[in-house]
Amino acid sequence: MEAVLTFSNSEEQRPVSWIRDLSAMLAIEKASFAHPWSLFDFLLFNCKAHTSGRVWVIGGKVVGYLLYEKQVDRLHIAHVAVRPDCRSLGIGRNLIRSLADRARCYVTLHVRKSNLKAQRLYQRLGFEVVRELPHHYGDCEDAFLMGYLGP
Repeated sequence: MEAVLTFSNSEEQRPVSWIRDLSAMLAIEKASFAHPWSLFDFLLFNCKAHTSGRVWVIGGKVVGYLLYEKQVDRLHIAHVAVRPDCRSLGIGRNLIRSLADRARCYVTLHVRKSNLKAQRLYQRLGFEVVRELPHHYGDCEDAFLMGYLGP
């Protein structure tokens, strides 16, 4: 069982509860991305083996989430998003840092080549560009594969 991490009286990070959290995650997704995951994408991810996620909750409301997949030789962060009105509070950084520091293995993620803000965040957290992934996204945008070996 994954731990619930409490940061203040009204703030916590806990494992995703797909039944309880999915509608909030979909709303955050739609508000965050030009090409958001659909309900089907979230359900498909949840049905895959070795997948999990964490949510950041403030005042009982989900304001951010991180989804990941444990692979043979690594942990891959599949998706991370924070509600627009809660950005720049360290929520995404804390979700990623707590997962990456506890992973005890290589951690990877993909980031759009155009998403410079996310790239800077990942670099500040210790991720490095491993390689470029041409036409990675459905709209044919390139991505960077970034990796983190741990503290």
